[in-house]
Amino acid sequence: MPLIIVMDRGGPIIYSYPRVEKKKSTLLSAIIGVAIALMSEFWGEKEKLVIGYADLDLLVKLEKDIAFVLIKPKFVENDIGWRFLDEITQIINRFLKEYGDIIYLNEEDLKTLDMKIKDLISKYYEITRIEWKETMIALPKIKLSDIVALTILGNEFLKKRYDILSRKYIGEMSEECINILKNVDGLSTIKEITEKLGIKDEEVVRDCIKKLERSLLIKPVPNIYAEIIILKKAINLLIHDTVSITGKVAVRGILYEALKENEYNIISLEYIKNSEFTIDYVDNLNLRLLVLDGKVSLETLMNLKLDIIKFWERLIEKTMQLVGKELTKRILLNIQEELGRIYGEEKVRKLLKLAEE
Repeated sequence: MPLIIVMDRGGPIIYSYPRVEKKKSTLLSAIIGVAIALMSEFWGEKEKLVIGYADLDLLVKLEKDIAFVLIKPKFVENDIGWRFLDEITQIINRFLKEYGDIIYLNEEDLKTLDMKIKDLISKYYEITRIEWKETMIALPKIKLSDIVALTILGNEFLKKRYDILSRKYIGEMSEECINILKNVDGLSTIKEITEKLGIKDEEVVRDCIKKLERSLLIKPVPNIYAEIIILKKAINLLIHDTVSITGKVAVRGILYEALKENEYNIISLEYIKNSEFTIDYVDNLNLRLLVLDGKVSLETLMNLKLDIIKFWERLIEKTMQLVGKELTKRILLNIQEELGRIYGEEKVRKLLKLAEE
């Protein structure tokens, strides 16, 4: 649902639809005011500004000392948003009153204005419904084997910050869908989540995915990050299976050898703890959130992936020296089968470069 705000550029919110709570309006007006000031400082005074934030866009139209703001999801094209905001501006300008330096709306006009804006939003929904259908055709569909993360909207929904609007925007969701949403961590696939929850009806799961995706609550993680997660899991499976044959002491020895004998940009000895392979950008929640918010560069992730592949290949060599070639191959094929069931056989085989006879 779009949020409409009219505010004094240097002061409080004059009008909002839907109505913003008083305690939140001060913070919201301050944030928008600072954003406008920063944009104007860097790019000069402009009549129209677009401020992007995660899955949302803030369209700002400046007229004298008044800022007209439309907050909308990114999937709605800005051209539609601007047309909508221009109409809003024309309507609201007819109701604004001036008293010295103060601009305000009286109580009588508020009710009439709410009705007019409500009608305009109905028109907006008709346009965005078409826009949404066209956008969904272009978006990749989430599969059971995809690792998924919460969007900003998904996080807010779970915190019940959108509780008033959620019934209209998201609609009724089953308990299964809500439980799936609560277990989305940016590390697990839909398949892993539903297995953990014991949901066996695949049709129910697919229906939930559609609803969660359509409501912009979840998204697939970037491909390169998914590959890092899979590689990390493969290394730990190799460690676990080798420990079961030789014991922890021998495996810890080859882990340290594999780390010391190669030069790695990102991987260090600290990543090996208690015979387990860890990665900061995966295991540290704060760093993981930075990745999922797009705040970690592609170059950093690419270097990390290359380092992990290098370590994986070196560890296989060391494992062969420890337990023999045939047993190592058997372990690798078991890993391929286990991970292939979750992420897809072709993806796993290509990524891990596992030998097949």
